[in-house]
Amino acid sequence: MINWRHCSMNATAFASRDARSRSTARHSTCLPPASAERTDACHRAQADAQALDVMPGVVLTCPTKLETPLPFFPPQTVAIPMSVSATQLRKGNVLLKDGELLLITDYSHSTPGNWRAIIQIKTRNLITGQATSFRPPAGENFEIAFLEKKSSEYLYQESNGDYIFMDEGTYEQFPLSKELVGERMLYVKENQSVDVTFHDTTPIDIALPTNVVLEVTDSEMAIKGNSATGVKKDAVLETGLKIKVPMHIAVGEKIKVNTDTGEFLGRAQE
Repeated sequence: MINWRHCSMNATAFASRDARSRSTARHSTCLPPASAERTDACHRAQADAQALDVMPGVVLTCPTKLETPLPFFPPQTVAIPMSVSATQLRKGNVLLKDGELLLITDYSHSTPGNWRAIIQIKTRNLITGQATSFRPPAGENFEIAFLEKKSSEYLYQESNGDYIFMDEGTYEQFPLSKELVGERMLYVKENQSVDVTFHDTTPIDIALPTNVVLEVTDSEMAIKGNSATGVKKDAVLETGLKIKVPMHIAVGEKIKVNTDTGEFLGRAQE
């Protein structure tokens, strides 16, 4: 084992800003120069310093042994909430208010005559699901929460009701409670990919497509001769969703369903 503990080198760089000259280094005496191996090690360190633009005053010390390189930690993105006035809010924004995440479900802004602006906001708590409404002054500021969507695959539902998803980028699994997603999971099949909304590292919601394709697993039998326009019957889909479908729709057929209204849109094209 080579002990280089007493070997040190002072490197002072004299580099011009126009890069027309390279850095140089001044090598001090190795104390004590007991072996050619230690001296050679200092020479190698001097050559390394000359190959780099060393800042003035930097002291390079020969290590006592070869060290394992430190692990690399990539830079982290810091999410900073954005502050906006009440007049700049819009439906779909998520407010960070008193430590709660509030989704704006309805927003109205009116200015009757010469009166001051009247702002009415309805929100839904993304954690508890509680709905609230309030009228803030036009000049009041709110913090918009930074949210991130990640493509995730729905795997299964646990016995406690939680839904287990897998991040398709990192393959990490995480739960979403039934209280958070509610009946929206009736539009999601196992092994289906959906966008999961995260606040920092916490999953808080899912983003559904406008419509989905689901298979009819149970429905009433069509009554022969009943072909009246607009007549519908009850049907159960593969996720357990119950909707109204036309009389001619049979078990085993795949249909398109609107995820906002739960309405039948038509047969799915093969």
